Amino acid sequence: MYILNGKTYEDKEKTITPTSQAFMFGYGLFETIKVLDGNILFLDEHLNRLKNGCKTLNLELNTKESKIKEDSYRLLKLKNIKNGVLKISYAKGKDEFYLVLTTRENSYTRDDYKNGFKLMISDYRRNQNSLLVSVKSNNYMENLILKEQAKDLGFDEVLFLNTDEHISEGASSNIFWIKGKKVYTPSKECGLLPGIVREKVIEACKNLNLKIKIGKFKERDLIDAEEVFITNSVMDLMPVCQIKDKIFDIEKNITTKDILKEYRKLIGDGYER
Repeated sequence: MYILNGKTYEDKEKTITPTSQAFMFGYGLFETIKVLDGNILFLDEHLNRLKNGCKTLNLELNTKESKIKEDSYRLLKLKNIKNGVLKISYAKGKDEFYLVLTTRENSYTRDDYKNGFKLMISDYRRNQNSLLVSVKSNNYMENLILKEQAKDLGFDEVLFLNTDEHISEGASSNIFWIKGKKVYTPSKECGLLPGIVREKVIEACKNLNLKIKIGKFKERDLIDAEEVFITNSVMDLMPVCQIKDKIFDIEKNITTKDILKEYRKLIGDGYER
């Protein structure tokens, strides 16, 4: 079951024309949001990013935010979902626009957080000057292909450098690392999608009076780190146990755990793994 332009459909029903620009060219964008204890986390922030993305892509968002919120919670109620993932997709049709709301399970497990993620670094480079680099667009084929290749090699995520050899982002994540009680993360100028949770982590670090440096960094800066974690709106904070052949002991992630505790305060008391 899903909602398209405010109307509920069963999965088997065909509702989008294959000649649409959404289908033919991937002309659209999306937001993937965590649902926790019946609450859609940071929904206002996600909708604001959706609006900004529409402006970049020259798309007219013809549905009011209040209607998107109403339909999102209606879908959760219809499917009796308390915990999981909501996806808001907006795309260009031939003579119309498609606003699609769907849900799925959260695939991250307790073992993932206990064991940590393994990262490889891609040989392909992010174009930090691309129009789409700061938009969560439907053009995610490169990310999907390279992430699947990483999994085939025994890694959980793939990390990109940009054309200047600066650290950029993961296929589906932003990256942070800690060294000497300082927190580091790449700046937007490095060619990354500025994640909602990325911004919340930066806020959490400031609340903890941790020194955070947002800038341009090389691969060696990351490899020399003491702690590393990645973020996105569904995983929250995921510890990194390995980058290439460098092993990190996540049991010693004292600062990461402090940041996670502060981040949980931004979510509220209902936070559970």
